[in-house]
Amino acid sequence: MTVLLSYALLVLPAADPVPEPEDVKAGWLAFWIFMALIAATAVLCYSLTRHLRKIRENTAAGKFGAEAQAQAQAEAEERAAARHGSAAPAPGAPGAPGAPGAPGASDRRAE
Repeated sequence: MTVLLSYALLVLPAADPVPEPEDVKAGWLAFWIFMALIAATAVLCYSLTRHLRKIRENTAAGKFGAEAQAQAQAEAEERAAARHGSAAPAPGAPGAPGAPGAPGASDRRAE
């Protein structure tokens, strides 16, 4: 173990010399990659701002929340009833949403 440690400390640094600081420079490629990353960040920030603004406007218009969800569900039920050519089944009737055995109904029983 000590042989490997001494090898790592003595021989490896001599085999791979570190360049002097004045010999190292990033170059134009690194500069343009950095500029592209800045531009991509700016585009993403702009897009995020637009989406957040849309969310704020839609929330103020009442397109989110329990009321909007209930309204969307009622509209979907009306479309389904119109498509089938019949009125929506009464609550609790077979085939009504939430009725036992209806699609999406919970199969849990009270214990």
